[in-house]
Amino acid sequence: MPDTAPPFDPRQLVLPSVLAMLQEVGPQLTGAGHGPASPTVQVLEQIAQALDSVQLPGPVRLVRSLAQACQLPDPSHDLDAEQAQRLPQLLQLAHGDVLRHLGALAQNAPADSASLFDSYRALTRLGGKDTAHPADLWQPHGDATQASLPPALTSSYPTLVPCEAVRSELDQAMLGWVKSNDTALATILRQICLGLGHSAPTPALRSAWQLAAGWLDAQAHGLLTPDIYAKRLAARVLMLYGQQIKGASAATAPLLHELLFFCAQAAPRLQTAPPDTAPIFAAICASCQLLPAAENAAAPPQATPPATPVAPPVARAPAPALAIPDAVELQPLATLTQGMAALPQIQVETSTLHQAERYALALQTALAQWTDAEADAADALPDADIAPASPALTAAQLTRHAWDAGWAEVATLAHLIQRVAERCPAPPPADVPTPCRHAAAEIDRLLQFLALGFHRRAQPQVVQALEHCLQRLPAPPAEETATESAETEAASADEQTISASKDAEMASNQRNQLQPLHFYVLEEEMQAQWPQLQAALQHWAEHGADGSPCPPALLRALHTLKGSARLAGAGAWASQVHALETLAFAPDSSAATLAEPLEALRLGFAALQQEMALHHPQQHPGSGQPLENLQRHTQALWASHSQAQEGTEHSQTAVSEMAAGLERLHTLVQDCKVWANTLMVYGDMDLSYEWHSELQDLLGGLLSATDDLGTVQRQLQHHHQETAQALQAQTGYLQAMQHSLLYASLQPLGQLRERLQECLRLAEQDCQRQAQLHWQGEAILLEKTTLQTLAPCLEHLLRNSLAHGIEAPHERLQQHKPAQGQITLALREDAGRHILTLHDDGAGLNPAAIGQRAAALGLWPHAAAPAPEEAAQLILHPHLSTARELSETAGRGIGMEAVQAQIQALGGSLHIASRPGQGCTVTLTLPAPPAVLPIQVLRAGSWQVALPAQWIEGVRRIPLALAEQGLAQAMLHGDPRGPLPLFWAGALWQQSTHSQVPPLDGHALVVIVRSPTQRWGLWADALQPEQEVLLQAPAGLSTPIAGLLGTASLPTGQVVQVYEPAAVIAAHETRQHTPLPEPAPAPERPLVLLVDDSISVRRLAQHLLVSHGWQVATAADGLDALQLLQEGMLPRLMLVDIEMPGMNGLELLRRLRQEPRWQQLSVVMLTAHEAGPVSQQALDMGAQAYLTKPYTPQQLLAQVRRYASAALPEEETAPAT
Repeated sequence: MPDTAPPFDPRQLVLPSVLAMLQEVGPQLTGAGHGPASPTVQVLEQIAQALDSVQLPGPVRLVRSLAQACQLPDPSHDLDAEQAQRLPQLLQLAHGDVLRHLGALAQNAPADSASLFDSYRALTRLGGKDTAHPADLWQPHGDATQASLPPALTSSYPTLVPCEAVRSELDQAMLGWVKSNDTALATILRQICLGLGHSAPTPALRSAWQLAAGWLDAQAHGLLTPDIYAKRLAARVLMLYGQQIKGASAATAPLLHELLFFCAQAAPRLQTAPPDTAPIFAAICASCQLLPAAENAAAPPQATPPATPVAPPVARAPAPALAIPDAVELQPLATLTQGMAALPQIQVETSTLHQAERYALALQTALAQWTDAEADAADALPDADIAPASPALTAAQLTRHAWDAGWAEVATLAHLIQRVAERCPAPPPADVPTPCRHAAAEIDRLLQFLALGFHRRAQPQVVQALEHCLQRLPAPPAEETATESAETEAASADEQTISASKDAEMASNQRNQLQPLHFYVLEEEMQAQWPQLQAALQHWAEHGADGSPCPPALLRALHTLKGSARLAGAGAWASQVHALETLAFAPDSSAATLAEPLEALRLGFAALQQEMALHHPQQHPGSGQPLENLQRHTQALWASHSQAQEGTEHSQTAVSEMAAGLERLHTLVQDCKVWANTLMVYGDMDLSYEWHSELQDLLGGLLSATDDLGTVQRQLQHHHQETAQALQAQTGYLQAMQHSLLYASLQPLGQLRERLQECLRLAEQDCQRQAQLHWQGEAILLEKTTLQTLAPCLEHLLRNSLAHGIEAPHERLQQHKPAQGQITLALREDAGRHILTLHDDGAGLNPAAIGQRAAALGLWPHAAAPAPEEAAQLILHPHLSTARELSETAGRGIGMEAVQAQIQALGGSLHIASRPGQGCTVTLTLPAPPAVLPIQVLRAGSWQVALPAQWIEGVRRIPLALAEQGLAQAMLHGDPRGPLPLFWAGALWQQSTHSQVPPLDGHALVVIVRSPTQRWGLWADALQPEQEVLLQAPAGLSTPIAGLLGTASLPTGQVVQVYEPAAVIAAHETRQHTPLPEPAPAPERPLVLLVDDSISVRRLAQHLLVSHGWQVATAADGLDALQLLQEGMLPRLMLVDIEMPGMNGLELLRRLRQEPRWQQLSVVMLTAHEAGPVSQQALDMGAQAYLTKPYTPQQLLAQVRRYASAALPEEETAPAT
């Protein structure tokens, strides 16, 4: 409807100022990337607020969209090159639209908000979502909640109570109208809405149904043209029915707004229509005041008098300044009901949906014939080519069709109906057909939503009714000895895309029973591997060239899933994965050829989950003990918290009483002071009796006030003790809770015993060999995530031991070995690490066979066989396998690569050692899990380090002279237990040679540390009290640091390193006793300047570079680095962090390149961002290379060797990453 400003409208006072502001802001819209605080965005926001004050919602939304578009591009919106190029033009076009619209309003001319919709939708799309709707710009001229119809109009329509029949009729009529736009169906829908309005429980719902009936009446009489927005509104009306069923008392505001909007668009046509046209719609217009006032007052609901024609909207003139060929083309709307869909919809092929509807109708007919409910259901079939069949066969056809189309909900319901029909005896029991008919009706409802472009989930009660019915029915004879697995159906869904060679393998595994415990492990693997598999497939489709091999990540994921599936008893599904591996290895494989088989694989797994839920409905096994402990600790914490809070309140009361007592005491002291002055003046006079009484009262008051203060002091002391006890109890409960949380995430290695034993049994069957698995250290705890990641790795290593290592029984007997092979799995702890070894007594690696296979792959150029160490490295390459034939156990050559990738992802390393004829040992080194450890922080100068509290025996304070004498002699005498080796703590960590802080009392602090066999003294500056911390084991160290147990975060947020003192002292003594070489020309040690604000990064990198022969100087930011350079330092290489406080890395690099003497200095930037604009900017400014955090020690050493070992380059080297 047009917005026309009436005379003396407040808009006339606001619009001239707004137009002037728009004229001024227009030239500033040529650029993009304004921040939220930029003047342009602020002016646009002021304009929007001004327009909002005079109730112009259309221009307000467009101006605010314009302000948001001015802030593009930003990190949250990725604009492509074309959008970024056309953005300034789009901003100018939108600015011109709102300027013309407001100008027409200022001149009291008609102005239709439809002219703004094209610009509004284009700006909305820039935000990444196409959610614009014509109703967004429309200002309501009536109240949707006031919609009501006279009883004379609605009494002739019957009342409809929500039920299955009404829902079916509503869905079918709405679906037919959406497809065909048939006005007869719109009339039926109007009657249904009026009938539902009669039975609506609240007046608000009744008004909503009557408003929907008015809109449908306008559609039935041709007053509105159906478009995509009208079809989306039809889906909202269906949702209104569902909301009423769930007990809603009113319709949603967006639904009412859209209904009123469409009614307002049809109102002008009603004024020019013949009388008695659309009486329901006319009454709605009258009740909502959508027609002129005179008409609303005089016209009866059944009649529509003529009205004055509405002026057409003002055409939009193109802006002359933007008349360029590549300008954004915006087509103006003829009405607000035209346009593209605002929300993405599902594109369903008509033929596929039509075939599914035929199958669904055939299923309903078969169910009707099954129960003899209908006399002749065959006449209901639309085509003669689908003859009436049994419900099981029809449901199977629908299941297959739904799986092919990717409709999992429809396929699940049809599959359940199929299984019920297969198990049901003839004739069926009385309680069986009803759930099946309800499920068939639910399938029809889901298909109707698919026709509208929406996926919907099946109603849970329908699915549960079918499952309960299936559980009550007896199992068929084929299931008495073995559970019929859902994998057969899953595999059949893929029979057109995967080779038929898998059928024989599936037939041999059909009798495998699903193991509930192992199936939950398979579910966890599927959840972890499926996203990686899809990401690898998408990357292959987007970046892979024609004929490129399958990505290793995809092959590793399939390999892991296959092993877990065989262990869980899902043999047919494992065979399907194996066939998919074969398809992936094919020379002509591509991402497109694997897409459909992968979807069939997912649907097959969904069928497995359904089978497990049917036969094993119990939940995932787990222990509730950790949760019970946490609940108990939480209750105790609340109790101690209440006790401490009560003590604090009592203390506050006592403090208030003490304040009052002190005030009283202060007054008495002042009075005593006056008395003292009086006595000094009149000391020789005799005092009267009244003066003596007053003095006595003062002294009594002083005594009373002193007693009160003493009482309060004792109360405070008592409350302090109670609060201290409560805090101590809280500390204990918090420690217990911390332990509970920590150990709840830990599991012993023995948790995998049953799984690995089952894996070994299957491998024995496949390889026709025998082996016995021995365990050592199975009680050692590992993190649950680490254990879950290790499980498939250990399974593959076990299968490798059987397939490649353990010999056949007759071969072992010939070599004087027992017929049964021996495999040992051992786990031990070592200095913050967990070392897991898997050893077998088989034949070991075959270097000759490995060399031949490696030579065929181009990995081994030599003619001679590789050494055992080289062979151990070669088997880690993908596609290298020495298996004689391909099987589900071995032959792909991707297993060891997958194991290495998983171990490296855990921050560990893998080492393989082999001795011919004696077996092979695989060693996995992993970081230890976090552990709660009591520590004490020791400070020596500026260096702080933490020691485990169990290593600290005590603390002594000795005279400074005695400490200096003991340090000079390296031995402290006078200790009751004998001489004590004494060291300065800073010297142990090579930080300082002696203390720089003189003690205030002339005594030195000596910390006595001990081992089981020895004691030492460490002279330190300070020692903090004992505290418990969470110790994180070190990871990713290429060179081990003596005694380093890990790092811990203190309650203050500071991170300290935790050391074992015995190892540190031993390393220090080794350095002291190592004889110095003869003076010789010292090798040049190039200087590297490391600039980083993180102290941990500086220390670790400094230790790494110093241990490899470089000199290292450090700086905390760019200013420190510049000061060092100006003082004369000239390093060979600078490692500079980009993000630092003060002067960042880019500013430091800019200053270096501006100074002639530093222009040839090599600079490698350290950044936390992947390769992108920041890294490219650093290279453009003159950096030689950049490293992305977190980087490995090998990467850092490679860059330092490249730029610091050689002389300063004459010209810039090519950038390296």
